[in-house]
Amino acid sequence: MFVESPEFSEQIAEQRRMLASVRDGQEPPPVQNVQVTGWSADRSVKAVVRGGRLSEMSVDNSVPGRPSAEIGALMAEAANSALTAYRSQAPSATDPLPDLAAIGSEFRAASEQGGQLMAMIGSALSEAIAKVGDRTGMRGDPTPHGVEYMFADAMDLLRSAQAELARLGGAQVYGEGHDEGEEIEVTVRPDGTVAIDSLSNYARKMSPQDLGEAAQEAINDALSDWEEQREDGLPSADDVDDEALLKLSDRAMALSEQSMRHLSDYTSNLSAIMRSIGEP
Repeated sequence: MFVESPEFSEQIAEQRRMLASVRDGQEPPPVQNVQVTGWSADRSVKAVVRGGRLSEMSVDNSVPGRPSAEIGALMAEAANSALTAYRSQAPSATDPLPDLAAIGSEFRAASEQGGQLMAMIGSALSEAIAKVGDRTGMRGDPTPHGVEYMFADAMDLLRSAQAELARLGGAQVYGEGHDEGEEIEVTVRPDGTVAIDSLSNYARKMSPQDLGEAAQEAINDALSDWEEQREDGLPSADDVDDEALLKLSDRAMALSEQSMRHLSDYTSNLSAIMRSIGEP
């Protein structure tokens, strides 16, 4: 039987408290001491983000000497992994908004596949129960009900959020930066991701420590440039419909709770069917 985890319950409660504080005109509690680590896929480069900037970039001994494009890709991969994780834990006003249109497309495809899968599972279980019901006493309806309505609610919520947030995206800017010796050139794209544009032959031959420090400096320089431009292009308070955003948040919370209740009810139903074996 599905049991709602204490962690999930606490997350729901915390979100409720934050919403209440916003409605009362209070500032949400600050996120303190957030530090996250990101890695390249082969774990040869490690990036640590604290306070929205790289506080460390460590490069394995095997990295220097590789082609510039390969080194740049590894460093960007580690930096983006850490930055993405950091922004999810300590969001700020300058963070780029999620691409809700892309999320909607992915969710639509996933919901179609998920709906088909749930229908197949329900059909297979019904067929199995029909075959063994007379012999075992197993009975009940294993079909998951209401899944399609939750998918529809989620899609409607995404569309509403996309409409409300469209004007709040801020300036779509590129940040540029480099290290002190200008051996590494970095760009931060409008979506906040890092790209290593160029890495000199001299940088390729640096020691792992010097290479990591130069990359850290260049990335932070680009992040500062990107963030300053983002701040200049943020919408004013008059552009924000607080009540509409709070309603969206309420709807998202309600949908989350509904999905958990649905899963709990469904697993309870399956448990009851299994317990029905042998009952008169």
